[in-house]
Parts: sequence; structure tokens; C-alpha cells
Amino acid sequence: MIAISYRREDSTPVAGRLQDRLSTEFGVENVFMDFDSIPYGVDFREHIKRTLERADVVVAVVGPAWLGRQGEVSRRIDDPSDFVRLEIAGALQRGIPVIPILVDNTPMPKPDALPAEIQGFAFRNALVLDTGIDFHHHADRLIAGIRVLLKNATATPAITQAESAKKAGPGTITPTARPAARARTANGPHRFDLNRKQIVMACGLVVFLVVCYLGIMLFGDRMWSNRAARSVSASTPAPSATATETATPLVAATRAPSSPSMESGSTSPVATAHSEAGFCSWMANDNGQFNSFFDQQNDAGSFPVLIEGRLHNGEREYRAIFVTKPFRQFNYYACWGYSPRKYEQYNSRLKGAGYDILSQQTFEDVVGNKIYQSVWVRSDHMPAAKECLKRTVR
Repeated sequence: MIAISYRREDSTPVAGRLQDRLSTEFGVENVFMDFDSIPYGVDFREHIKRTLERADVVVAVVGPAWLGRQGEVSRRIDDPSDFVRLEIAGALQRGIPVIPILVDNTPMPKPDALPAEIQGFAFRNALVLDTGIDFHHHADRLIAGIRVLLKNATATPAITQAESAKKAGPGTITPTARPAARARTANGPHRFDLNRKQIVMACGLVVFLVVCYLGIMLFGDRMWSNRAARSVSASTPAPSATATETATPLVAATRAPSSPSMESGSTSPVATAHSEAGFCSWMANDNGQFNSFFDQQNDAGSFPVLIEGRLHNGEREYRAIFVTKPFRQFNYYACWGYSPRKYEQYNSRLKGAGYDILSQQTFEDVVGNKIYQSVWVRSDHMPAAKECLKRTVR
């Protein structure tokens, strides 16, 4: 399992984007992000410990506020009960590979700026993650590195704690043994167990494919309601650069009603109808057609002010209005086909990161489930976003 460690007020948006990429590559069930989603009444130290026991790699997202400054002198990282500190310390103690991700060239913390138990973090080889046009390129490098770590972990025989302690010498803290599966010796019983596991996995795969096929045939409209969020950002030349950083709209898919309307947040413009001329053609997404078009527009320096979805012959189709980004570095999120639960999770996360709703639309699928689309913009960039929306939606 890949665990993502981050500080909410520091790097929530980029951590969410990274989760989407890793989930696409390794599977949603193999990527864990919210250490602090702890059930009520549970000791959060034990919760973090149990999570790390299942982790093969920890990706630590480090932004400019990673140390968690509180006032002039206080820092959250100095608190022994700080979530981020517990996560990093637990991973280091267990010998789990920890990959620091430096957001937009955030400097690596100095060893003397960290508590003693996590000073080793400062010596881990880090990777820079750009939130602009190089995001996917840098994410690809991270994915390749994780694959190497996972491959080495399964190919390297386990070393007992006694052997580790002997090699480390006196006074050295040795990693705690992890319950992950290790390489097995080539004796009969182990070969039998491995083959049986392969058979079980193959049977499970067949059952999964059958269920997916039946789901597409019977409930095809619901198949995309829980898809991972797509998030993109790019840099484009701009006639003026009045802002050093811009916000990231997150757009979720909806069905276009016969008389479209837009539900808006407190800072959002209200539109009663929109021009058909600005939309691209309707595109299906089961074959990735809309996704590819979306990426092409983003790479060309455009962003969607509105994305719509509909049901056509039992399939979901999407279209969007793209415009040139108003600033040189205009970051945004885009998603479509979101269930209420998934939408509320992202809405809450982005609200906490300082984003406001620019526009929101909903529709009901064939079984009556409400599907959301919404656009969030950072509060200080809302005027520019409103102008883009007003020019295209009227």
C-alpha cells in the first residue's frame, strides 16, 4: 500500500491530485491518503500505527507550510502529537521508504529544524513536484520510482530484527519488523501456498470482470459516479500577471437540463441560460474520448468554465466550454459524475484550503441519484474567474 502524508492547510489540493494519479496507476484500494480520518473514540496513535503496518511506501508531500507554523515561534511539527510528525516518525522507525515530495521547489527542511525523531527525513532523496504544466511529468517520475521500490521490496529476502541489530551495532535504533509479505524459500509448502494464491486471485479477477460487465449492462449510468477526481493545471502566456498564483476550479459532471440553471455559492454569479455556441461536441467517456480532449485543451493553455453531462442511449456524455486562462499560472481541478458523498468530501477539502464555489449544477441519473458538478476558485481570484464565466455563460 502507498500512504500519502500531508498537512491539510499546506498541500491539500496537490495531495488530492497526486492521490488521483497514484490511484490510477496502482488502484484505489492500494493508495491511502487521510491518516487523520480516525473513527471517534479511537486512539489516533494506534490508528496511524496500524495504517503504517500496511504501508510499503510513504509519500510525504512538503509544501511551504509543512512545518505548521503557529504564530511567531510555535510550530505544529514540534508537538509530539502532531499527525504529520507521528506519520513520518512511524515510517522511519519501521524502515518504510519515505519519499519527500517538494511542492513547487519548496526547500527541504534542514535536520536541525526538525525534531530528533524525524531528522532522518531531511536526508531522504526528494522529488520536486510542479503544480503547473510539469505536474504529470514529475508524477510519472514518482510512479516509476515507487515501482522500483515495490519491486525491490518483494525481491529482497527478509532480514530478522536480530540480524539488523547486529549489523547496526550498539546504540542504533533498528526498524520494527513489518508484517508485509516477504520472499519465500523454495520448499514444497511455500510453492503450494503461492500457487493457491494465484488460483484464488485468478478466480477473483473473473468474478470482478463478470460483475463489471453486468454493472455496465444494467446500471451503466452509475459506473462513473465514483470515478477518481481529475485535476489539471498549466501555465500559459498572459498579457498581464497581476497575481503570483491563481486558484484551481474543480468541475464535476452534470446532465444538461432543457432549461439550464446554475446554483451558485455566496460569491458566485447566477446565470439562467448559457450559449450553445461555446460548447464542444458531446463526447462519450467510457473510451476516454472526453478525457483526451480535456487534456489537449489543458496543454494548450485553456481551462473549462463549465462542464456538462447527459445520458444518451444509456451512456454518459460530456461537453465543456474552454477559455484561455486569465493568469500565467492558473491552477484548477476538474471532475464530473460525482455522487453526493464524493462531492461533499472534495467540497469540504477545498473549502478548508481557501477555495469558494464559483458555480454548481446537479442532475439525477436514471435511478434517481443526484450527480454534481461544481467549480471552486480561491477567494482572492474570484473576480477573474467571474469575468471568464460572464463572458461565456449568459
